[in-house]
Amino acid sequence: MFDELFEGDPILKWKEIIFHANPSVVADELERLLEEIAKAELEKEGEEINLENLKQMKQDLAIQSMGNILSQNE
Repeated sequence: MFDELFEGDPILKWKEIIFHANPSVVADELERLLEEIAKAELEKEGEEINLENLKQMKQDLAIQSMGNILSQNE
């Protein structure tokens, strides 16, 4: 099984794992990734990274992502 994990396209494997893994574990990982993206966006914009800015950026990114998903799902 370990060999199968590292065969093929890593991004496709990552998606497969996300779709089949425990939803709580996936939610935690998506939250972690959202926070990393939010930090990168704040740094790019020259904004201070604090709890308030980080929370707002994460919310903005989540809303943007939901909009992208819903608009493509129609």
